[in-house]
Amino acid sequence: GIASVTAGIYGDHWSGSRATSTRYRCSPGSTLLATVQGDARLIRDDSTLTASSGGKRVSYTLPAGRTETVRIPLVPAGSRCVVHFGISPVALPSVVEPPSTDTRALGLRFLSFAVR
Repeated sequence: GIASVTAGIYGDHWSGSRATSTRYRCSPGSTLLATVQGDARLIRDDSTLTASSGGKRVSYTLPAGRTETVRIPLVPAGSRCVVHFGISPVALPSVVEPPSTDTRALGLRFLSFAVR
């Protein structure tokens, strides 16, 4: 069966201002490890990543251009855990990095997810 699903994350790993990760067969006490990366050419300032699961909320400040692994405590709802991400700021490559024609509002790249 399917172990997890994401929404708001493009095929090239970029997110917009919101994204969701759902884990199936999630157990209490688990932690989601999300490895995220900014692009200092696109967003020169630090990024803020907030994540909430079942009412628990954590927030991280990520230096521009760095790759970081953040830890999000998972709170099961039934047998699944849903994490809602908020990413700020976002930027449009077509505006910030000409001659790019990418008109998506992008925030961070979500490189990988793991559960511990």
